[in-house]
Amino acid sequence: MTDDKLFSSKKDSGLGDLVKKARRKSLIKTISISLVVSIVVLFSLYWTGSYVIQRQINQSTDDALWSMVRGANVEGTGASYTYSFTSAIETRDLVKKIGGVSLAWGAEETEYTMFGTKKLLSSVTSIHMSQEAGERAIPYFQGERVIEFYHPEVEYQEVYDDRPLLENIPDYMVAEMAFSFDQPYSLQEVVDVFGDQLEWYWVDSYSEEDVKDHNEMNKVREDEEYHFNHLIMGYGTYGFPFYKGSTAKESAQSFIHTLEYVKEQSNEYEYEVDQVINAITNNGEKDLAPENVEIIGVVVTGTAEELSQFDEVEMVRGATLGATAKRFE
Repeated sequence: MTDDKLFSSKKDSGLGDLVKKARRKSLIKTISISLVVSIVVLFSLYWTGSYVIQRQINQSTDDALWSMVRGANVEGTGASYTYSFTSAIETRDLVKKIGGVSLAWGAEETEYTMFGTKKLLSSVTSIHMSQEAGERAIPYFQGERVIEFYHPEVEYQEVYDDRPLLENIPDYMVAEMAFSFDQPYSLQEVVDVFGDQLEWYWVDSYSEEDVKDHNEMNKVREDEEYHFNHLIMGYGTYGFPFYKGSTAKESAQSFIHTLEYVKEQSNEYEYEVDQVINAITNNGEKDLAPENVEIIGVVVTGTAEELSQFDEVEMVRGATLGATAKRFE
């Protein structure tokens, strides 16, 4: 091999090494850039998703406030959160106050995602109906009876009175009972009758169209083998707690403030809030004020002896027994 050929071979070999080295550096650089970009993109997505989820969680205050308005004698005790990369699950524990005892009443689970969506995973509306052919259908939740109501302007096939069942409740137990009235009453009229046993007020939030629909559902139809009473479940009613140490007017004012706040802050409950406000104000003809809040039922709690004092109250149209709990002294 001549010197020129040897030199050319070494030159080609050196050039090849430089090309390979350059390609290797380019590949490493490309991989590094791609890795950095991927990390930045993933971090940005995670940060944006976390921001969206946290903003939704902050807005869930509206849910907590609304739970104080919707549902008979049920209130939240705070919320806990389980986070994943793309979502968070909120668990809001619920309780019933029965004669001074807090009875666990399930939980509502809501999923918030980084895409801004919100989905209810579970709630207290999973009611089990216990009924044999031709007998009364009794709703249960977690093994406890669920209270129901009768609207004063709706004609039912049968109106039940569970007050005789109080005789079967032992002294160491406390119970809740829903009383439905024969007509709307003022706050003071209700307080004068039920006093310290009051736990929750049922507010008349029903329009003429709502009453018409309920009457239609309760009509007896000859083509039906069984006739069902379509009562109003406690979880679907609107009202407010009886706050011991506060006057009835103060409790009602707190209820009104909650309605106003939720209406202003949330679009999710706009329809329901407007429904309640329109019923209280008669579609704007009256002020949204405690004196215009009409009560068509209550939840009372206590021992069987304490609840038996209402056996002869004339304003009570129907009475349904709810949950019971052991009291500890």
